Amino acid sequence: MEPKLRKRRKTARFSLTAASRLIGRRWQVSKQFLAAAQYWRRTVPSHDCDVVLTFPDHVRDETLCWFSRQFQQRVPQLVVDARFHSHSGSQGFYFTASYDSLLHGAEELKLRKLLKEEFGGGYREFLYEEQACFEGADDSGSFFSSQERQSIVLYLLNSLRATRGEALHNVRFVEGQSIVQRCLSEGIVQQVLPLHDSEDLDKLRRNWVRAFFQYQPLDDICNYFGVKIAIYFAWLGHYTSALTVPAFVGLVLWAFCYGHEQVRQSVL
Repeated sequence: MEPKLRKRRKTARFSLTAASRLIGRRWQVSKQFLAAAQYWRRTVPSHDCDVVLTFPDHVRDETLCWFSRQFQQRVPQLVVDARFHSHSGSQGFYFTASYDSLLHGAEELKLRKLLKEEFGGGYREFLYEEQACFEGADDSGSFFSSQERQSIVLYLLNSLRATRGEALHNVRFVEGQSIVQRCLSEGIVQQVLPLHDSEDLDKLRRNWVRAFFQYQPLDDICNYFGVKIAIYFAWLGHYTSALTVPAFVGLVLWAFCYGHEQVRQSVL
């Protein structure tokens, strides 16, 4: 009886040791995931950036140098900042542009901006030489919306065009072809995406997403997402409001008819 008891105690001690080791390994893995999540929450957003171009984690250094050289020499309007993403192991180029370059880009894109009242008011295609005629053109921080800035920077990014016989590794470009778009299709560039402004998003979240019984901040939506998105949500809000009365009348009729039918069935 005594040897069996010792054997059981030894087996139980071994099982507890194995279990503690397993729990310890899982706890280490859990701590790694928790640390990664905390690191992600501590990430500081980039305020001086409009568009990000990211590369796969296996990109070669000469490819990064080639892109950096092309942007600096052939698209000097762009301000490029190369950064390493430690959480994904990939490289990224952060793009923005000076206010003067944005004004020139707005003219090339034929963006419609608001004229001052003394010049007739209304919206007209922006002209760099006549910028004094446009409302707010002297305020570099608010003249362009976030969506307009990103559109201009993306336009400048795609203005990097291939010359005759130009190639990158085994990819040969057609003359006049957008280098960024071709590299996207070939997998040399992973993605091109705009960056959101966390402060503007928090403001929209408070005043729009969570404010169920308030009017939509259409001006803020327009400034951030653009006119088309603002018009869509304005129409959606009007459509929802217009359906409120018919829905209420239908609910009353349904309740009355349903109750009347229940009374009639009980009588029968």
